[in-house]
Amino acid sequence: MSKRIEHRFLQAVKCHQPWLPNQPLTVAVSGGVDSIVLLDLLVKTQRSHQARLQVVTFDHGLREASQQEVVMVKEVCQSYGIPCMIHQLHLEKGPQLQERARMARREVLLDCDGWLATAHHASDQAETILFRMLRGSGLDGLQGMHYKQGRWVKPLLGFFKPEIYQYAKDRGLQWVEDPSNSHSTRGTIRELWSTLASIHPNPQKAMSSVGHLLQRDADCLQELTDQQYSTVIQNEHLNVQRWKQCHLAIRSRILRQWLWTQGVSPKLQQIEDLLVWEPQRNGQRYTLTSSISIRQLDGLWSLC
Repeated sequence: MSKRIEHRFLQAVKCHQPWLPNQPLTVAVSGGVDSIVLLDLLVKTQRSHQARLQVVTFDHGLREASQQEVVMVKEVCQSYGIPCMIHQLHLEKGPQLQERARMARREVLLDCDGWLATAHHASDQAETILFRMLRGSGLDGLQGMHYKQGRWVKPLLGFFKPEIYQYAKDRGLQWVEDPSNSHSTRGTIRELWSTLASIHPNPQKAMSSVGHLLQRDADCLQELTDQQYSTVIQNEHLNVQRWKQCHLAIRSRILRQWLWTQGVSPKLQQIEDLLVWEPQRNGQRYTLTSSISIRQLDGLWSLC
C-alpha cells in the first residue's frame, strides 16, 4: 500500500506543480502521524519533485511532553538529513488557545523562505466543510481548503486518515498522539461521522467531494467577478447602475471584494442588506462600522 500512496502523492504534486526544482519547501511537523507521514512522503519522492526540504516544529510550552516531541521530530529530521528549526512559542492557557496557537505558528512559518507545507488531509477537509456548513457559510466557505493557495501547499488533501495511518504502520514510522485533539471542536465533529454513516455510507468522502466540486464553481464565479470588477469599480467608487446589471451572485462578490480592498470586512447580513439597499436621497449613508459608512452620491457608492 505504501508504494501506491507514494505514487498517488507524487502524481498530485506533479498535477498541481507548486514548486520548481531546488526551491525551498518548509514543512510544518508536529510529531503527529499526519505531519510525520507528509515528511516521509516528501523525502521518499524528493528525487522526483526536487524541493529543498526543511522542517519547522513548535514547542507550545503547554505540556511537559511537548519538549520530548520536538526532540523526536529533530531526531527524525537528522535521520533524513534535513535541517530542523525548533520554535518556542511560550503560549499561556486561556481563551481561544487553539486560535492563538494557530496564529503564532502561522507567523513563524510566513517568515520562512519559499513554499510552506502543512499536513491537512481529506478527513480534515471533510471536517472543515461540515463545520462551516453548520456555521452557515456560503460557497467560498464550503469549498474548503485548496491544495495550493498563495505560498501554502497541502499535498495530503487527497488522502483520508485511515490511509495515512496505514502508510505510517507499513513504513514503521513513529509518531505521537496529541491528547488535546479529542477535546477540540474537531474532536467533537469526528464523533458525528459514525452517526452520519447510518444515513449515508462514507460521509467523509462525500463531504470532501462536495468541497472539490464547489471549488470549481467558486473559481468560475471568481473569474466572472474579475471580468466585471474593473467596469463596476472606478477610482475606488462603485458604479451602482453597472453593478446592478450583474447577476446577484456576482454583485455580492464584487461588493465584498471592493470592501476588502478598502480594508473593511463586512458581515454577512451587511452584504445582504446592501444587495437590496435603495437610498431615497442623494448622499444617504449605510453604516458599516462606528467610523465607516457607504454613501451614495450621483449614482456612485463610496466609503466615508
